[in-house]
Amino acid sequence: MTVLAQSISTIKPLDYRPINRVMWDTWYLVHDGIAHAFYLQKPLPGATSPHPNACALGHATSTDMIHWQEQESILSPNPPGTPMDDLLPFTGCTVEHAGRFYLYYTMRSSADDGRIQRTGLAISDDLYYWRRFDGNPVIEPVAPYCSHDKPFVSGGLPIVDCRDIVVIPDPDRKGSWLGYYAARVHTPEMIDGAVVALVRSNDLIHWEHLPPAMSEPRFSVLEVPEVFQMHNGKWYMTCLTGHGYGNRCPYANAVTEGTIWAVSDHPHGPFQVIDAQHELISGLADCGYSCRTVVFDNQRLMLYTQNVFDGMETLSPPMRVDLDGDRLFLGYSPLQDKRPGRQLWDSSDLPSITVHVPTQWHWCFTPGSWEMKQGQYHGQCQSAYQVGLTNQFLNHFQITANVQMSCKAAGIALRPQAQSDINNYPLVWGIDSDRRCFASKLPKFHPAVIRQYLGETCDLFSIRLVVRQPRYEFYVNDELMLQGSMDMIQKQQLGFWVESGNVTFSNVICSEILSV
Repeated sequence: MTVLAQSISTIKPLDYRPINRVMWDTWYLVHDGIAHAFYLQKPLPGATSPHPNACALGHATSTDMIHWQEQESILSPNPPGTPMDDLLPFTGCTVEHAGRFYLYYTMRSSADDGRIQRTGLAISDDLYYWRRFDGNPVIEPVAPYCSHDKPFVSGGLPIVDCRDIVVIPDPDRKGSWLGYYAARVHTPEMIDGAVVALVRSNDLIHWEHLPPAMSEPRFSVLEVPEVFQMHNGKWYMTCLTGHGYGNRCPYANAVTEGTIWAVSDHPHGPFQVIDAQHELISGLADCGYSCRTVVFDNQRLMLYTQNVFDGMETLSPPMRVDLDGDRLFLGYSPLQDKRPGRQLWDSSDLPSITVHVPTQWHWCFTPGSWEMKQGQYHGQCQSAYQVGLTNQFLNHFQITANVQMSCKAAGIALRPQAQSDINNYPLVWGIDSDRRCFASKLPKFHPAVIRQYLGETCDLFSIRLVVRQPRYEFYVNDELMLQGSMDMIQKQQLGFWVESGNVTFSNVICSEILSV
């Protein structure tokens, strides 16, 4: 369900992105009720006159985690030739201590083509004006905890990993701090060496290395770590990884990249991955990535960068960080309801529904039937699958429904609005009898992203589809299961679908999301 390439100027996403720039990794700090987002950015592809600070760190603020106001960029690269710090800064974090703010970032130098990474520090009194620390770098990779003297070769060039640091207070030592960053120890093959390094400081300037907090030889790269404690007393670490880093990561489902989680009884680790449960968000190439959390209004939230295609990356809305037992998951946050919108209909005034008979050349599928009765939609199809379409054409919207299943699979369908029926096949989101959630395109169900639902076993599910073109999120029982991009930027005809059995959709509510 990858987005079709088209002119960026024709697309006006509802989610935040900086003007005329591409954004990616993002991190957050809340101060005096205002959320500050800091992010990596670069000039928009094709820009003839990029802003002079286009390669500085981006900065935006929000009072509700939904609507963001772009601020002046911060921390531009030093002039060319400046030792160790004249390239675009990479990911870091921001913390507050004693009325002062400390921003850590990944330093890169043109002297070594950005191959040797170090951690730099900038300091601010107000979060808007920053000055580099004169003693940078404050952290450098140190053997044996990181590979430095024998770096790996990537693209013919040696790379020394020391990036994406996150800093938290040390719960065991008052006044001390712990830092976690993406690193690598030397091993015979690259796949064996990915670690999350651990450092400790008493003053946020001088740091000592401790044994790595996480070592997972199954993953060739572990990036953008985040560490936090949940209400069960355990500590959780999230990391970005994927097939594109050089190995086929052991995901549990048909996905290629995403953010995983690991758990420990202590912030020093070791953090352990729980097989078949470790996916937090995952998908295909258009999957969200670069997850970081923030505590806002006494609740831990997670946001991620939404990847679509170069120039269209946006910031996701906040997701609720929650637990099912000890299993970490992301849930729908009511903060999203702060978006402007209007309810279109509910179970008291449902639009009519009609059978859509999909065809592929000369093949025609079994029709099945759909009906609306007593504020519910009922669909059945004996052995094939069938789509029922309403007369509603929508762009940005949210729909929720309870699904009673006695069938192989069921869910929500969207048929792209077009002048012709040729190749105008519906997109579908759903859950099957094995509790696998998937998003795909008819009639071949390809490509498909699939994730196993691990929540409560039942025959009645609550589903939620949120579409802010070109992005979508699909929830089951308000747990985020799938997210990615649409393959059309236009209005969609809303419907439902059923496969091999009977389904009832009740408590259906559809709302339009309005742009501001």
